[in-house]
Amino acid sequence: MHKILAYQILDNSLSRWIIFIAFVLLAYFFKKYISQLLSAIVYKLFRRLTSENEAKKFHYLMHKPFEWFVVYTSVYFAFKALHFPATLQEFAKEELDLNFFLHAIYRAIGYCINTWIIWRIIDFLAFIFYQKFSENNRRVDRQIVPFFKDSIKVLVAVVTVIISLRYIFNLNNTSILSTLGFTAVAIGLALKDTIENLFGSFTLLLDKPFTVGDTIRFNGIEGTVEKVGFRSTKIRTLDKSLISVPNKQLVEGLPDNISGRTSRRHEMIFYLSVNSKSDAVKKLLLEIDRLINSHALIHAEKAPYLKSISLDGIEIWVAFSVETGDSKIFNATKEEIHLAILRFIEEGHLQLNERH
Repeated sequence: MHKILAYQILDNSLSRWIIFIAFVLLAYFFKKYISQLLSAIVYKLFRRLTSENEAKKFHYLMHKPFEWFVVYTSVYFAFKALHFPATLQEFAKEELDLNFFLHAIYRAIGYCINTWIIWRIIDFLAFIFYQKFSENNRRVDRQIVPFFKDSIKVLVAVVTVIISLRYIFNLNNTSILSTLGFTAVAIGLALKDTIENLFGSFTLLLDKPFTVGDTIRFNGIEGTVEKVGFRSTKIRTLDKSLISVPNKQLVEGLPDNISGRTSRRHEMIFYLSVNSKSDAVKKLLLEIDRLINSHALIHAEKAPYLKSISLDGIEIWVAFSVETGDSKIFNATKEEIHLAILRFIEEGHLQLNERH
């Protein structure tokens, strides 16, 4: 048995290969349970900030990253049981240091997994703050949360790249800064529009022309703001389509914040038959004026009046403002006034006339 376990395969004994396979199988069969255990341990750090439902959210976010972390760690200990085959290194020594190359790849994967875990924790913290701000109806804070979440994740990615260059390739700080400087210039030239949109997002967050949840109108698009991101703002239109508008365009343009209005104006023009009696028309104007002035939500700009008389008919002009920013209340009020005017027309035995 000892001779069998001592049998050499690629400069490693069979016993070492058995240990290697055992670690790999351990990672494969128990990664799910170990990841759940790690998730439960890490979650204790956030337990005071969360509820039971948020605990489920944390486990959902961390499940996959922790599984990969378990596999990565198991593979590390598995390869620690093996010696790097001299035959492979001898084969590649003229071209590259194969051992160094494999270690570099392995470390890079490790940094990626760690970054993934940190990103998921950031996602979870952003989820917690978003929920708390939603409960307190703090829409401005809810708008800031996604932006800062993305900003911190980008910062973590940049730090990871710097650490990777420093410890994987043994570069000094000067070399790293030079590399990042050239890279930043290249990226800046290639992503000019993206950078402009990024600065646009800062402007939107600072000036607050609208917040998440507001209804806005821009370039013929009307909808509810769902997210202000790094590059664009997500708008859910009235027909439930999701549109992304570059932040640069929103800053340079003039978005109309409908939700920010204290009132909404409505103007209507209709035509009565030229055969209408003057007394009936005058009575109609008085009834419309009384209706508008007695309504709790309506501010009359001026009394309705007879604008003109022509072959097209008798032109009646009515304009008023509804003291609300809520589109549902505005539309309901308009409908109420329109129906009342139709009733006045019917009671006065008047007829609407089509304009030719």
